[in-house]
Amino acid sequence: MAKENRAIAAINGTYFNGTYFNAYDKNDLMPYGAIMIDGTMKHFGGGPVAMGITEKCLTFGSVTEISVRGGINGSMKWPFNWYAWSINHAPTNKQAIIVFTCDFKTKNVSFPDYTYVVVCGGKVTGISQNKAMIPSDGFIIAYGAENQKELSRFHVGDTVNYEVQFPEKLQSQNHLIGVGPKLVSN
Repeated sequence: MAKENRAIAAINGTYFNGTYFNAYDKNDLMPYGAIMIDGTMKHFGGGPVAMGITEKCLTFGSVTEISVRGGINGSMKWPFNWYAWSINHAPTNKQAIIVFTCDFKTKNVSFPDYTYVVVCGGKVTGISQNKAMIPSDGFIIAYGAENQKELSRFHVGDTVNYEVQFPEKLQSQNHLIGVGPKLVSN
């Protein structure tokens, strides 16, 4: 691709990290790391380094300092707070807690031993096991078998929200890509 476009350099970004997700596996084809476009986190799931992009500069920060935090019924404090490990990434174990949005590769999500909190228009509209459909105006929170106790916080009709929290270096970025390792500095 770089050669065809006569590029001097290319950044392969989050799709070619064979250690975690395989860009060549037709059953996966999802990025690893973080991708934020126009202030919306499209994918988030690991990697040590993030490159934040504004109109004027590039900033490097730690992906490990980015977090997904949520609240229930207007509170982000115990016992109404919750967290997720990633956004739009297939689970790698039964402990994972994942937010799936319309940016995931399919509308239907189905992972064995997972329970899904379906949030449509900011409210919990259902809690289902093993499969769920991502609403066009919402998201789902997937809880693995080893985190089922966390589900008792959610009830149909509750208002639910989440936010992505960034370290200081990356707070004002418009776009972000992250995976690592960082190969070149300065």
